[in-house]
Amino acid sequence: MASADLIEQRQYAEAVLGGLNIRPFRVDVTEGLLLVPKSRIGVVRKLCKHFNWPFEVTALTGNS
Repeated sequence: MASADLIEQRQYAEAVLGGLNIRPFRVDVTEGLLLVPKSRIGVVRKLCKHFNWPFEVTALTGNS
C-alpha cells in the first residue's frame, strides 16, 4: 500500500495540474507515474522537479 506521504503528494499534484488546466492526466502512485498529454510533458517535468514530486512523467496514451 502507498504511504500517506505519497497519497498527499498525489492529491497535491492533482490539484496543481487541475488548476493549471493540464488535462487529461493520470497519477499512478503504485508505479510512480504521472501520465499527461504528450504536449505537456516538459511543463509537468519542470513542476515535478520544482515541487520535488517522486513521479516519472510519461505520455498519456489511449491504452493508459
